[in-house]
Amino acid sequence: MSYADAVYTRGKVFTVDEDFTIATALAVRNGLVHAVGIDAEIETLIGPDTVVTDLDGRTILPGINDSHLHAIAYGLDTPPLSLDVSFPAVRSIADVRELVREAASAAEDGAWIIGTGWDDGYLDECLTEDGRTPTRWDLDEVSPDNPVFLQDFSRHTSWVNSAALALAAVDETTPLPPGSLMPTGEDGLLTGIVMEGAQALVQRVLPALTRERREEALRSAISILQSEGITSFTDPAIGPGGEALAGGAMGAEGLSVYADLARRGELGARVNLLLLPTGMSGSAEDFGKNLADIEVPDTVDPRMFRVLGVKVFADGIPPSKTAWMHEEYVGGGCGSLCVGGDTDERQVYEVTEMVRIGHEAGYQIGVHVTGDRAIDTVAEAIIAA
Repeated sequence: MSYADAVYTRGKVFTVDEDFTIATALAVRNGLVHAVGIDAEIETLIGPDTVVTDLDGRTILPGINDSHLHAIAYGLDTPPLSLDVSFPAVRSIADVRELVREAASAAEDGAWIIGTGWDDGYLDECLTEDGRTPTRWDLDEVSPDNPVFLQDFSRHTSWVNSAALALAAVDETTPLPPGSLMPTGEDGLLTGIVMEGAQALVQRVLPALTRERREEALRSAISILQSEGITSFTDPAIGPGGEALAGGAMGAEGLSVYADLARRGELGARVNLLLLPTGMSGSAEDFGKNLADIEVPDTVDPRMFRVLGVKVFADGIPPSKTAWMHEEYVGGGCGSLCVGGDTDERQVYEVTEMVRIGHEAGYQIGVHVTGDRAIDTVAEAIIAA
């Protein structure tokens, strides 16, 4: 008789079948659920080497799936690999300044200060009747010699200081990628807020990520996921288009990092992945060329890791007024698509071509799209494909 490797008894096992059956025991063999039922049935599978756990009334749930998780970026964005500038760790611009001051005082001159998670919807100074947005001058005072790069919770907006802009050679005359913004103040000077594709202007001078750093970030992220009961996820953007997104965390090398961990049985979660041929402001021509050049890993158990499709960035997000809308935002403007092209018509063509190219290559298409006009464009592109 083939015995189970592990048996769990005297608990509540949520099967999530059609009847939402609740069993009391579960058996595992060769890494798979082997049997579910009542204690007496499952106990027949206990052998001399079976590990038996008495649940004592506790509950077993199926693993949770996260359908959209940039895991390497998440690992880099969370302690110990990054400053946590999110609520409730910080509740004001002053709190962020203090965290940056502490990091800068402990860093060597010129070393980057990197953090993630700020949200002006939670910062006290932004919430008053005459509230303001964060500026580079808030950071300059506490970090004059260290460049600072703080991505917001959405990763569609970054807050940088003057040292970072200087290193990137970015000023008020710098041409912007399509669909991106760099707000200026009443004096016409850049405020230090960069949105959408404009973030790449600064991210390109961040320290390059090593393979070891990517693996460290991925392991850190999956460890956090496991502690929350998340056992599978889709990473929706890894490829050459990610070299200047999320500090390079979505870059092409991440594909082989995932695959190597899966081959060694060290991934720790089941992962689907979308390839990212181009980032924001890319063209359909580059999309097709880069997609053809990506080497998709093989000899990996597809139950643990597989490339599922390709990712297209169509527009931005409503809070930044970069999502493409039919009606104007308060204050004017309708946003735009964030792909290459000098006119709306050309950008619609580029998005439509990206969807067609990915579809004809045999991939599912995942699109970042939030504005109603952009959604109409993507729906029509999918219909055309």
